[in-house]
Amino acid sequence: MTMGNAPVYNHPAQESVQVKPELIKLLTFILDGEEYAVDILKVQEIIGIIEITPVPKTKPYIKGVINLRGYIIPVIDLRKLFEMAEIKYTDLTCIVIIKSGGITMGLIVDMVSDVIDVGTANLQKTPDFGVSVKTAFINSIVKSEHKPKYLINLEKIIGIDENSVNMNT
Repeated sequence: MTMGNAPVYNHPAQESVQVKPELIKLLTFILDGEEYAVDILKVQEIIGIIEITPVPKTKPYIKGVINLRGYIIPVIDLRKLFEMAEIKYTDLTCIVIIKSGGITMGLIVDMVSDVIDVGTANLQKTPDFGVSVKTAFINSIVKSEHKPKYLINLEKIIGIDENSVNMNT
C-alpha cells in the first residue's frame, strides 16, 4: 500500500496484537487441608495468633476482637464459619487482616501458603451442588495444575451479619 509516493508498511506485531489475560494476585492459605485464596489487594497484613477478646452474644464463628496497634479489629474463625472441625491453634496458625467494603477484619486460617498470580481465564464459577451444599462464601474456583483452590467471597463473609461483625457501629 502506498500513500502518495511513500510506501506504508504494516509491522507484523501491529497486525496481531495479543491481549494477555488479566492477572490477579492471590494470597493462598490452608484450611482443613484444602487451599483457599483471597485477593492480595484486600490483605492488609498477616500476623500470628495474638490474644483475642471474646465479645458476648456474637455468632460462634466470631472469635472476638484484637487490639492491633490501637485498632480494635473483629476476628472470624474461618473453620467455624465453614463448619469444619475445630483444632488447637499452632505456630503456623495466622490471622489474615483484610479490608473490604470499608471494613477491616481478621480471618483465622490454619496456615498461610503462598502468593500466586492467576489469569482470570483460570477462574471458574462455583458449580451448583444443590441446596444441601453451601457455597455462598466461595466466589469462584481457581483451576491449577494440582488441586483447585477456592477463591473466598470476602464481601459475603463481611456481610454475614453486619450488626454482629462490624464492631465500628
